Amino acid sequence: MSIAGVLFALLAVPQAVAEGSPSTSVIIDASGSMLAPDAGGQTRMDAAKQATEGLLNDLPKEQRLSLLTYGTQTGSGDEEKAAGCQDVTTLVPMGGNRAEMVSKVKGLNPRGYTPIGKSLQQAEKELPGQGARQIVLVSDGIDTCAPPPVCEVAKQIRQRGVDIVINVIGLNVDDQARSELQCVAKEGGGSYADAKDAASLKEQLVLKSTRNLQGYKAGGEQAHGAPTAAEARPIEAGGMKDGKPDPKHYQDVIPAAKSDSKQELHWKVKLDKGERFGIGFMAPPPPLTGNSLGSYIIMNANIKGPHGNPCVNNSRDSNSSEFSHPLEGFALSEVAGEGFSSCEPGEYDVFVESSGPVAADQDLPLELMLWKVPEAADTTTTSAPPTDTPQPTNVELGTSAGKLPSALGPSDAPTVKPGTYDAEIVPGEMLWFKVPVAEGQRLQMSFDVPPIDLENKDLIEGMGRRIEWSVMGPTFYPVDTKAVKENDSNDHGVDVNDREAVTASTTTLPVRWGNMNSSDSDVSGGFVSGEQYVALRYNTLFRKADAHTQSIPVKFRIAVAATGEAEKAPTLSYQNNGQQSIITSAASDASTTNNADSGNDAGGI
Repeated sequence: MSIAGVLFALLAVPQAVAEGSPSTSVIIDASGSMLAPDAGGQTRMDAAKQATEGLLNDLPKEQRLSLLTYGTQTGSGDEEKAAGCQDVTTLVPMGGNRAEMVSKVKGLNPRGYTPIGKSLQQAEKELPGQGARQIVLVSDGIDTCAPPPVCEVAKQIRQRGVDIVINVIGLNVDDQARSELQCVAKEGGGSYADAKDAASLKEQLVLKSTRNLQGYKAGGEQAHGAPTAAEARPIEAGGMKDGKPDPKHYQDVIPAAKSDSKQELHWKVKLDKGERFGIGFMAPPPPLTGNSLGSYIIMNANIKGPHGNPCVNNSRDSNSSEFSHPLEGFALSEVAGEGFSSCEPGEYDVFVESSGPVAADQDLPLELMLWKVPEAADTTTTSAPPTDTPQPTNVELGTSAGKLPSALGPSDAPTVKPGTYDAEIVPGEMLWFKVPVAEGQRLQMSFDVPPIDLENKDLIEGMGRRIEWSVMGPTFYPVDTKAVKENDSNDHGVDVNDREAVTASTTTLPVRWGNMNSSDSDVSGGFVSGEQYVALRYNTLFRKADAHTQSIPVKFRIAVAATGEAEKAPTLSYQNNGQQSIITSAASDASTTNNADSGNDAGGI
């Protein structure tokens, strides 16, 4: 893709992303070395001016910025070092006028030292006290004013505000400077990228200023789970709305256990005769950092009847030792008062539990979907359909429709139309979006990941780098994926490397209401049609030089589509004491049909 095409894709920021763009302090290096004439036929300073002016003109107007610089007030002689290491200037404070920023940048005159640590501290002071915030640093060299060590400054800033991220761009830097700047990005929870001229610098400035990398944004009402059943509070479950499942969405936190024992969160749910309860759960994966070999976490949901006996008809647990995808699972209760004397109508104990060394090591964010499960009146949908093997379809990577719309959590996940998109992701980051899938259709995705472009190739020796994906239904129930091609092991992720491009295609089984009755838990979760959640995560298994490689991003293309003919959706209804409820639906999902041959259509949100 041309530089112009890349910039167009990066600058076409969807409104949903613009509204959530973090308050950003931009630091422009104006030290004496920025006079070097090696930035595409112009000085580094001129390239930085051009790129920064383009950034300021093209960023969403809603995004609040401040602009800082260093190195403009003194020379670089030894006698001026003391003053030069204090030489940090806020050109325009947070929320200032963009036109004034452009004017200030044009007037920069590089002369002096490189006090990166002090500039980071001053940039932090320009940020608001809460919310998504970030610092974007552009530098062409190492800090010439330590102490304090610049990586330690970045670490302290991160510790003071976990929602502050420091992203770094190195402009024609050498290996020593790159190592230090990558360390700043790592300790600051952000990402690092190289730039060589005005075009590549503008590309990275726009990318790193429009969203807060590596964060996770939870959603839903506060659930107020209790550590024991005796202390549990009542909680409301959702139902249906406009003929579609309408679960109640909650968030909570499972506190770190005091030992390797289980930790639980409990709620009370009242079930009348004929009612069935469902719970889906999701937790973002813990970071790999600090998790040694042998670490693992197990998470599951459980449902007990009024007398404390298990009343689970179907469920799926989450057991992870790689922390490469969300922890996700579900549980469905028996129908209250039908066939199981221990599962009679009354107050049920619903809880999520976690165990394992990682569960004992840290708090775990948790999101829940709770609902009363309706019944399908159509006799053809009450039994599980055959688990037909996914067949290859024509979901190819076509012309890009632009940047993949995504969010940092499922609550804000945008709906993505069928098509091909460009994406960029850094280690530990998780991107979320949704794809409409009608009854009887499959969700399919194809990936094309070019070789990783690293300046120092030997740094990735022995490392594992992998883009993982997972799919959940509208109620957070896991939907299993399979490789499209026979004997292809890339059913849940694709390995990337520095040697060659890699491709992969994945598909779910058809999403059908009857899947709920399957004895295979990998199939039974995929029974609610509608907008399916997709999470992409980039994982690295570091064996050496993690400080040098953790923040390096990977770019790739992804095609998404809902394939196969849409089937008639079942007629869903609630029953209460054997009587039909007033809440019924005979709606069909045929209107959301996306055939396989539309998989390359241009799309957006």
